[in-house]
Amino acid sequence: MHWTIVVGAVAGIIGILWAIDTWILPKPLIRPFILRLFHKTTRQPTASPEPEEPPYITVQIPWYPTKGPRTIKVGLTIEYPGDLPKSLDSSVRELFTEGLRHKEKFEFVQAIELFTNCLILAKDASEKAALHNLVGDSFLSLSRLEQAEDHYREAERLAREANDLRGLAAARGNTGLAYFAKGDTRTALKWHLDALGTYRDIGDKRGEANQLGNIGNVYHARGDLDKALAYYSEALAIDRATGYREGRANRLGNMGALYTRKGELELALKCLLEAVAMHREMGNQLGEASGLGNIGAVYQTKGEVDKALAYFQQALKVDRRIGNRKLEASHLDNIGTVYGSKGESDKALRYFQRALEIARDIGDRSGEANLLGNIGVEYGTRRDLDKALHSLEQALAIDKAIGDKEGEANRMGNIANAYRDKGNLDTAFDYYQKAITVAKATGHREEEANLLGNMGVAYGRKGELDKALEYLEKALAIDRAIGNREGEATRLGNLGYAHMLKGNPKKGLEYSKQALSIFEQMGAKNQIEEVKKNIQTMIQPG
Repeated sequence: MHWTIVVGAVAGIIGILWAIDTWILPKPLIRPFILRLFHKTTRQPTASPEPEEPPYITVQIPWYPTKGPRTIKVGLTIEYPGDLPKSLDSSVRELFTEGLRHKEKFEFVQAIELFTNCLILAKDASEKAALHNLVGDSFLSLSRLEQAEDHYREAERLAREANDLRGLAAARGNTGLAYFAKGDTRTALKWHLDALGTYRDIGDKRGEANQLGNIGNVYHARGDLDKALAYYSEALAIDRATGYREGRANRLGNMGALYTRKGELELALKCLLEAVAMHREMGNQLGEASGLGNIGAVYQTKGEVDKALAYFQQALKVDRRIGNRKLEASHLDNIGTVYGSKGESDKALRYFQRALEIARDIGDRSGEANLLGNIGVEYGTRRDLDKALHSLEQALAIDKAIGDKEGEANRMGNIANAYRDKGNLDTAFDYYQKAITVAKATGHREEEANLLGNMGVAYGRKGELDKALEYLEKALAIDRAIGNREGEATRLGNLGYAHMLKGNPKKGLEYSKQALSIFEQMGAKNQIEEVKKNIQTMIQPG
């Protein structure tokens, strides 16, 4: 028998044994023996703890055991008052002015009451359109999305009746924001494009810039990062040309959040620090808080968790100072993710619960679903899988009730992960497929890539390495197409590990080195350490 056949057969047997030990046996029994075969008899192997799970690099948001911070993409509503400040009816003017005052103080329930009373008195269709826009904005801020949409639709009807093109454009753009908040990015995009066309027709450059920015947010949410960046850049150019500082700060903040997802962390910091400085100069504390939280997200991605925590705490102080409870809940959530990444699970759950209480108190159903999802993920990291499933199923029920397709896909992906870890792979695959169908239907390519990658890992655990490689390659192709560097590195790391298990450590090493290079460019410390461990496993000691 030719020696290459013998070596190939041995390598194949070793690969199979390694896979069994990694994915099936609860503790490593075979791997230490295999590794000892490759050591010289004159040297003792270095003792190192073996992981109970395969050291796959895990995408931060939709897959446990690791989670990451949520960056905040700020869409700009068009607060269009029409001729209300000049209304001939003094009662209308007074109610409108008082309503605006409450809205600016984030007292949205009081603002809605005042604007609604104002609607009773207003007689002009253009004035009524402006008031419905303002009521819609207030409901949107409370995450009462159906009511927001109803008022925006009525504003659109009245503005068309009055031939008020600015009111019409504002209503269309704001309707897009309501659909965006529901996770329906396809419908959101349609409304933003309609609004963009109207603003261009009437030559309103600020309105045009805001819609370009909001369209950028749609592509950002879908994970099409290069297309999102193109829209942000076009909007920013108009902001600079027109001296629109609020728009410029908004665009820089959203670009910073995007660069974080692309893994270009130094560029992300540059954009976010400039945005925060501008918000402070303008006295925009809401923008400042969002920016500080997004800077925290950059440092958490870099693995600098103490810096991340400091920025989230700064953001939280601003949230509480201005009384924005929705942002307060978001930043409590992010602080929870920091403690989760540090392995302080009880502390993480306490922060998630505090945030959940706020979300429920203010009626933020979308926030409630996200927090229940994070609680479920945290229970997943503790391997308390029944509790994980309970929280994730609660979150999924809310996603379906409010029509949040993005949340629905995310939650089903995590439910699949829970069933995978319970060893119920058939149910897991069923949920993965359902989640992928929803992600494809909404055009959310990043979510689709994450789900395909997770399916690849699940097939790996099942011992079907060819299928594992097939799904990981599909995910990698999407990551590269949309410019998601973190996702690309994650997939490369997982491909490297799968090739090693298949008995091809040379190819595994090649993929792992590519993953390491990207994570090093990002400065992502935790992922760098994980890939280095994998590389050490692949290098035969000798």
